[in-house]
Formats: sequence, C-alpha cells, structure tokens
Amino acid sequence: MARKIDYSLTWVWLFSILGVLGYSCKTENQPGPQTLKTQAQDIILLNEGNFNWGNASISIYNPTQKSIQNNVFKTANGVSLGDVAQSAQLINGEWWIVVNNSGKIEVLDTSTFKVKKTITGFNSPRYLSLHQNKVYVTDLYANQVSVVNPFTYSINDRISLPGWTEHIASNENDLYVINRDSNALYQLNVNQDNFLKVQSDYVPISLSTSQNGLIYTQSNGNQLLRINLDARDTIFYENIGKVDRLCWNNKGDLGYVLVGKELFKLGDQGNFTSFLNLNQENVYALNCINEFIIISDAQDFVKKSITYFYDLEGKLHDQQTTGVLTNSAYSK
Repeated sequence: MARKIDYSLTWVWLFSILGVLGYSCKTENQPGPQTLKTQAQDIILLNEGNFNWGNASISIYNPTQKSIQNNVFKTANGVSLGDVAQSAQLINGEWWIVVNNSGKIEVLDTSTFKVKKTITGFNSPRYLSLHQNKVYVTDLYANQVSVVNPFTYSINDRISLPGWTEHIASNENDLYVINRDSNALYQLNVNQDNFLKVQSDYVPISLSTSQNGLIYTQSNGNQLLRINLDARDTIFYENIGKVDRLCWNNKGDLGYVLVGKELFKLGDQGNFTSFLNLNQENVYALNCINEFIIISDAQDFVKKSITYFYDLEGKLHDQQTTGVLTNSAYSK
C-alpha cells in the first residue's frame, strides 16, 4: 500500500517560514531614529495635522539653500509627534512643542530634535509663554493656567481662570492671557498669583505685543484693537475688513495684518498701508521670521500645506510643500 503524505503540515511549515521572513524584511525596512542636519538659520515650521488623525509634524526650512526637511520629529525619534501640534516656543535653548489633543508638551533638543522630556498632566494645552522663570500654559478645558518649572519640567502650580484660555503674550514686566469664554483680556497679578480682568469690551481672538508695549488684539468683528494698558485706553480700528492674522517684525515696530486676501503694513502708530495681494486658496498662517513673511496655504485642509516665503519687500523668495495644516513658524 502506498504511504499517504499529509501535505497540510508541509503547507503550514512553508507559510510559517514565509511569514517569519516577511516580518523580518518588514522590520528591517522600518527606519529608526536618524541624525538630522540642522543649521543656525533654519526656520522651524509647526504642522498642526488633522484633529484625531495623529498626523502632527515638524518641518525645517533652510532659506539659504531653499530646502525643506519634513517629518523631522519622526525622523529624529522614530515615533510620531502626536495629535494636533498647537504651538511652540524656544525656552532656555530647547524647543517646547505643545501637542494639544495629546495633552502634552514635548521638550526637544534644538540641534537633534530628539525628545529630552515629555511633560504631561494637562487637559487640552494651547499656548505657552516664559515669564520670570516660569512657563505659563493656557488650556481649552481646564479652567486654569498651568505653571511649569522650566528646569525640572514639572507643573508647580495651577492658577484658576474659568473658561477657555487661549493666546498668551508677555513683555518684561507683564503677562497677558485671552479668555475666549468670558470675552476678556486678563493680566497676571504676580504678587498674588491670580489674573485680573483688564479689558472686556470685545470678543478677543488673538494678541501680540509691539515694540512700545502696546497690545494689539483681533476681535470677532471687523476690528483690530490697540490697547495702551498703562493709560488704560483702547483704540479701535474699524472698516478695514475682517482681520484674520497679525504678526510683527523682529524689532516689533512694524506689523503685517491679513484682511481677507490682502496683506497690510501696520505702523507702530496705527497707520495702515496696503502691501501685498495674495492668491492662495486658504491662508492658514501668517508669520514674520527674521527677513521673511511666511504664509501657509492649507489647500483643502487634508492635503499637505504649501508654504510661501516672501521677503520684506513682498517678493516671493521660495515656496515649499510642508506638513498638513502648517500653523506657525519659529527661529532660534
């Protein structure tokens, strides 16, 4: 009688071997952390990514070489940055990256972009500012502003401020926070560690400080406000159209205001001059970094952004494809 061969075991053995080989090849093809090439003149671009998609990222642009490096965080660390990169700041020679929907701040080495520390304990962090050796972090839902020690990376205090705290700005003596729910601007009372309401005549969206210490705030209406906090007076600029974005040059004496698809120059005395007409599909960010005005186009809000670099005369220097929803730019 002929011996019956059980081919099922042969196939099981064969597919097991192929599976191991396939997994080994896949593992070998997955890149681990790599060394980045960074230079002093690099401009850091933060790519917000889509909410709940986990596709936040960082890009590095070299204006001299006109070159872009995308997915910098993943290249340096072998993992993704997280969900919704909201904002960043250079603090004590380190990049502090606020990852909003991941509830964390990633502290990065400025040369290698490797993680030095991950700070957790936030609810939905938004923006941050270093003021008198403390880092203040606003939050969408926490009803408070967190105070972080920049040397120990620990949350040392939480200052109550009910509502959605958003943009934050500071000068040598003062720190200011916008509260979107109470429609007010608050000033930090350093001696008592609480916030005092200093203005509530408008619906604030964002703020920035100019060279002479004045606060410029955008509102939901067609208004830009200049607030002299020492004199406690407010100047409203109306009939200029809906103000979408505002940034200041390095000296803080010349601002650029985006109204629709037209960019205006804003002098420190409040005078407006038409500067540049834009044809981007969906302008998502306006930043003034060194000698560049940087504008990102979100396209359809799913594709990668196209980021444009203009010189201070309004001439296009370069354009690059960056990450999804490029929302801000920074330099060392």
